[in-house]
Amino acid sequence: MDPSARLERYPLVSILLHSSRSLSLMEIEHSIEATKGCGIITRSSSTNASLPYNPSLAADVVLRTSDDVDFYVIGPFLRFVSPVFMDMYTLRYGPAAEENEKKDGRPLIRLEEDSRTLRLLLDLIYPHAKDPPLTDASLFWKVGKASKKYNMDVVEEKLQLWIISSNLISIASLRIYAIAIDLGWEGVAIEAACQTLETPLLGYVEELRSIPASGFYRFLEYRLRCDTSLSPYTETLMTLHARDVGRPAQRDAGADAPADAPAPFNSSQESDLILRSSDSVNFFVLKSLIHLVSPEFEQVFPSRGKTDDGKFLIHVTQDSKVLHQLLSIIYYYIDEPDIHDFQLYMAVAEAAHDCKMAIIEKKLRKLILNSPLITKEPLKVYVLATVLRWEDVTKLAALNTLSLPLQEMTYIEELSRITGEDLYRLVNFRFKCGEAACESLAADTVFMQSGPSNWNNFLHQSIDGLPTMEDLKKEIKACPRGSTLESIYVSAISGLKNHPWSSDVAQVAEMMCYRRMGDVIEEAVSKVPFDFLLTSTSPVPVWAELSKTPHNTSCSQKIDRSLLRRNRTTCYVNH
Repeated sequence: MDPSARLERYPLVSILLHSSRSLSLMEIEHSIEATKGCGIITRSSSTNASLPYNPSLAADVVLRTSDDVDFYVIGPFLRFVSPVFMDMYTLRYGPAAEENEKKDGRPLIRLEEDSRTLRLLLDLIYPHAKDPPLTDASLFWKVGKASKKYNMDVVEEKLQLWIISSNLISIASLRIYAIAIDLGWEGVAIEAACQTLETPLLGYVEELRSIPASGFYRFLEYRLRCDTSLSPYTETLMTLHARDVGRPAQRDAGADAPADAPAPFNSSQESDLILRSSDSVNFFVLKSLIHLVSPEFEQVFPSRGKTDDGKFLIHVTQDSKVLHQLLSIIYYYIDEPDIHDFQLYMAVAEAAHDCKMAIIEKKLRKLILNSPLITKEPLKVYVLATVLRWEDVTKLAALNTLSLPLQEMTYIEELSRITGEDLYRLVNFRFKCGEAACESLAADTVFMQSGPSNWNNFLHQSIDGLPTMEDLKKEIKACPRGSTLESIYVSAISGLKNHPWSSDVAQVAEMMCYRRMGDVIEEAVSKVPFDFLLTSTSPVPVWAELSKTPHNTSCSQKIDRSLLRRNRTTCYVNH
């Protein structure tokens, strides 16, 4: 290259050569900006990594981490285990190599990972006499994510075998379970779940925030099944099949020209705005009416185009079925959506929320509060309310889940829409309600003196089958609602009435405790706060000991190596 051309290309060099004065900060910054992409080496605040990733003759690539640490690495090692790094190498050594950023004459590649993550990742690639110690679950998780990001199949399998044989899986088993679910490592998830059998059922870890509730449901179902199994260490995780739940249909790139929506949203002279659905259906509406229900409409949809006839055109993410329902509510063509189609109702509610249509969202929230669905399908409603942050609906739905024991909480596909932490919050609330209900009974003098467990004291002859106080507590903890105690009373009183000599006692018991104690439980449970936010310092409560498998056998089940491979069938619903 001609010397004058080089000076023209590198203005900072030109200034340094032709100026005998000190450069101003502005001149230096301007010159550095002008040299970006020119392959010139500039000073930086980065530091070099320690052995074996310090500068060496063998290293031909420099990897710079997010915390500005430079690792001098041997490129062939990376290219052997990662097709992503192979592509990087091809690009940086091609015709445009002269434009690359360099350090010490080597291509410089900036990575998003921090130095601790990259060091452990490289330690797994480079030959070492022994593996480094594995003591940090968070670091392990970061390395696992990096291995997936760079398509390092060999490293992924090595990581899985490494964690299964480490002490970390027994020390932090629930954390490793959540990490394995997040990474899609089924074999590790099974082993980690097995390792939790000697721990309380309910413990909180931050990693639950990063997995779908469907993944945490699998854990709960496994633990509860193990509690009743004769051989819990042979049990395995239930399998779920991946589906999209409540997601809008995606627009087909090769679809035909957009179609017009049916009346009343078909083309008209009065309309001045077109909303195009994700499946390419045009809805012709009045912009002023949309603004009336969504004052922030301009901020929600800042990008828009215009048609040949001057109408504004906005692409929305909802499909035509959802958009038709939403617009029908706005235009008062229907009072409310069909709540029996819960998937459609949920999609419409989410659309109203996303479009900041507060009036419509309030109407939909009121509808679900007064719907029988909140008692018949409380878990589905809980998911919806959690997604939309409807706190009043969330609390009521959570209360209604208490009518059935945890073991009977059946899986629903909607769980893929919320996090494992959201499901933990629900189960946590259940246990706290159980404690509050039992405490309210223990604090009631009349119940303690005249409850079913004491009825034999008033009879001339003892009757078998009357519930003891322990029986009552067990039932109330499982289903902490007033209706639970009422059903216990109904059963016990009907048994007493079969004995002529005990009818008076039954009547007195019915008058003194039957309905009043149900109300006492309801009042106690209603006062239990529903925790919408959890922190890493949340203590493991004593009632988490409720389910703990009394086995001392260590986990020794063999892990199918096919589960460790990257290309496998997904066994949980993706979030």
